Amino acid sequence: MSEEKKLNLGCGQDYRKGYINIDKIKFPKIDKIVNLDNFPYDFEDNTFSKVLLLNILEHLEKPLQVLEEVWRISKSGAIIKIKVPFYNSSAAYGDVQHIRFFNFESFVFLTKKKNVRSGNNPQSGALRTKCFFDIINKEGIPTKIGRLIPNIKIKMKGITGLRDCFAHLCGEILSGIYFEFIVRK
Repeated sequence: MSEEKKLNLGCGQDYRKGYINIDKIKFPKIDKIVNLDNFPYDFEDNTFSKVLLLNILEHLEKPLQVLEEVWRISKSGAIIKIKVPFYNSSAAYGDVQHIRFFNFESFVFLTKKKNVRSGNNPQSGALRTKCFFDIINKEGIPTKIGRLIPNIKIKMKGITGLRDCFAHLCGEILSGIYFEFIVRK
């Protein structure tokens, strides 16, 4: 039985045992130095069964190309875990190195229902990508204040709970969003 391969992209100082830990800065324990804005990545297709992108997409010039590369180097059925700052928080704007901001709908275009495949009318203005995922989990990461608001489940487009709804109206309720995807090929 082959060993499960796991990748920690843009790990910074968050070294994970059992993962290939990569970053563009040579922190202690980094396995490989890689600039994630340079494509393609030096990995074979269908290599990884788990990929972490924790607090990295907001730093990158081309997050869609990054996700396409993650899709390429991941096996079908691989789990992708992403953590990004929520657009309406100081976690998003408080770091001058952040060049992207995210909300609960930021990745919906990568799902099979919303994905615009090549062959569709390029004049439509719709985003085209060659990859897709199933979103299996998305949840807001509350701030200290946000923890005071219960996240009672509600049905509202793109919103999973009451706290998440308030976060769109008021800043500093959520600091980030956690997503889990399954790679579909």
